[in-house]
Parts: sequence; structure tokens; C-alpha cells
Amino acid sequence: EDCYIKGYEGLSVHGKARVKTSCKSHVVRGGSWNTGWRWAMSSNRNWMVPDPNYRTDDVGFRVARTIED
Repeated sequence: EDCYIKGYEGLSVHGKARVKTSCKSHVVRGGSWNTGWRWAMSSNRNWMVPDPNYRTDDVGFRVARTIED
């Protein structure tokens, strides 16, 4: 959901997405099964042009859940 802007200036300290009415590109994080380990880390940050018809096996999403005892 975040609009890509080089660097971290203006990011919310509460983790909210940086949303604009028109983004030229969105943030993607991490890598895929065929990237090197440096690119696969969640700290890796890159951009991707939004296109609802674009499909690839290199971009997806991760689901995280807190498990309580």
C-alpha cells in the first residue's frame, strides 16, 4: 500500500502506510525463492509499478500472526 519514495523521510512512526491518490510505484520488501540472501531479507526495500494485470512468481505477500500461549 505504501507509495515508494526513496529513503525514509516522512514515514509514520506508528507504521501507517504512506498513501497518495496517485503513486508511480509502490514499496515491495524482501525477495523471492530465486534471489540471493541479501535480497530475501525483509529489510530489503524496492519499488514496483502498480498494475493489477501484472503477474509474477517473484512478488507475493507474507502473513504474520502473533501466537499467544
